[in-house]
Amino acid sequence: MPIPSATLITRHGVGSILVSTTDQYLAKRVILAMKQNRRKDLVKPIASFIANSLPTIPSSFILTWIPSTRKNLAARHRDYLELISKELGKILHIPVKKVLVNHSQRVDQKLLSSSQRHKNMENAFTVKSNCSNASVIVLDDIVTTGATLAAAKAALVNAGFKQIAFVTFTSIPKSDSSSY
Repeated sequence: MPIPSATLITRHGVGSILVSTTDQYLAKRVILAMKQNRRKDLVKPIASFIANSLPTIPSSFILTWIPSTRKNLAARHRDYLELISKELGKILHIPVKKVLVNHSQRVDQKLLSSSQRHKNMENAFTVKSNCSNASVIVLDDIVTTGATLAAAKAALVNAGFKQIAFVTFTSIPKSDSSSY
């Protein structure tokens, strides 16, 4: 079986995003199974898949994740992206740090247009610690319009990060995201 390689996509307000798999149907099902059915056993395979799809990451980068909302954290009892990030950091030999804090009390994104999603996510994140001039990789599970990553990027730029890269497990077109 060939080693997967990440695909580069762009989204408004974010720029380039490395996407680990373009098999949207399977990736979406795996992510939903992990989150909705509390399948912690899927964390390592997802992290391994992402790691195998990426180019070499300099050890000077910090790995962080898009943190869950309080509502989702209460429902799922854990932040699965945090778990994936910690596993991915071990594989890539790069430090993992919680950098972003999610303050959003936002409307559910599923039924919103792209512009509404971007507006909905404005000021959703703050940066937890001062890491000016640091380089960071931000992990998200699924990107549709890029609104969440754009909000994260704005917070990181305002905090003084010098290099910001984005990695996601998969990308799903907006028209297919209503069940996610």
